[in-house]
Amino acid sequence: MLLALIAPPGFAAKPVKKPAPAKPKPAPAPAPTPTAPTTIIDETAPGPAAPKKPPRKPRVELAVCAVEDLSELESPALLKLLKKCRSLRGKETATELADEQLLVAVCVHKGDDGDEAVDTKECGLKATVTADGATALSLGADGDLALALRTSKLIKEAKPSNGTKLDFVAVQTPAEGEPRTVRAPLVFRSGSEGYGRGRVIWFPLPMLTTDFSSSLQGYRLGITPVAVAAGWKWYPSTTSQGYFGVSAFLAWNLLVPNDTQTLSNATFVRVNYKALGAGVLFDAAGYFALGVGVGKTFTTDNRTDLRTWLYFGPKLLMGLNEF
Repeated sequence: MLLALIAPPGFAAKPVKKPAPAKPKPAPAPAPTPTAPTTIIDETAPGPAAPKKPPRKPRVELAVCAVEDLSELESPALLKLLKKCRSLRGKETATELADEQLLVAVCVHKGDDGDEAVDTKECGLKATVTADGATALSLGADGDLALALRTSKLIKEAKPSNGTKLDFVAVQTPAEGEPRTVRAPLVFRSGSEGYGRGRVIWFPLPMLTTDFSSSLQGYRLGITPVAVAAGWKWYPSTTSQGYFGVSAFLAWNLLVPNDTQTLSNATFVRVNYKALGAGVLFDAAGYFALGVGVGKTFTTDNRTDLRTWLYFGPKLLMGLNEF
């Protein structure tokens, strides 16, 4: 017999819960890659010192300027003045030097902001000018930054004539390193000057003289063994040593033929040593000179005549020695 079991109302069988699916396990994290140790930089700490650049050696500037007072000039004003001067750096040909000029030597340093003049003592700078056959003259300090020499002092001390060659030399002796020498050739030029290195007096010796008169015995000729002149030279061109000179002169003449003189031994001598002359001498650059003047004899004839003198200069005679 089948028994039917009937559940009372409200009493129902509870559903059976199914077990939840298992959650997947997370994959294991990869092992960390080893890294280099981190260096912490302190920006406030001073970095390594930059390598020091070797100090730049100052260069020497040589120039010919107008006469100026350099003692009160600071570096910018001095360098500005040098730009107006004639620079002698690197010149192999001689630069003309005339009256009333100034020779200048300066040490110049190349700085970060441009050129700067350096104290001459700090630079160890010395400079001299030497003329042919004369003692070297030193440039003196004209302030702290420059050495200078006026040509008026050079003319007074060395007495250069027109065309005289000069040697401008500057020596820089730094605290470290070898001394360095800078040279510049110069040549002195003058529009006019006296004879004999500026002196007015000179001696045109010897000279021939004549009055161009003649007789059966020949022309009245003579020689001037002693003469003194005072004159001046003019140079038409400052680029040439050629000049034109004019001098007044006084001469003692030996004239042949002249009036016969009887000596104590009864011989006859046709030479008159009692003769003087004076005139003007025109000189052509030391090669040849022509004189015109008056001659006077103090013998029995007591003559006064117009005479001509001929002078052969040293340049002509030296040229003849070359043949």
